[in-house]
Amino acid sequence: GEAVGGLILLFFSCAIASAGGIGGGGLNVPILLVVFGFNYDVAVVLSQCTVLGNYIIQSTINFRKHHPIEKSRPLIYWDIVLTLLPAQIGGSNIGVILESVLP
Repeated sequence: GEAVGGLILLFFSCAIASAGGIGGGGLNVPILLVVFGFNYDVAVVLSQCTVLGNYIIQSTINFRKHHPIEKSRPLIYWDIVLTLLPAQIGGSNIGVILESVLP
């Protein structure tokens, strides 16, 4: 009963987040905490798994699509992805290190 309702809520929150072009972690974590009763660490990891799945599906769908105006350009601007992703990963790693060092 409650688990099925939670799964339906989680499904629709992921679908709405995907339609909006965001990962949806901000919606998934509270659902996993409140509805399913997971602790924070587990809820964050499960949310990251759903965001990764969302990313893989969206990238697969949009990989071969082209820009709506300039058909010679791809829909996904890969140059900016390759520019921003290392900074994002590096910042995440620095945050993990700081979290373990700072009070």
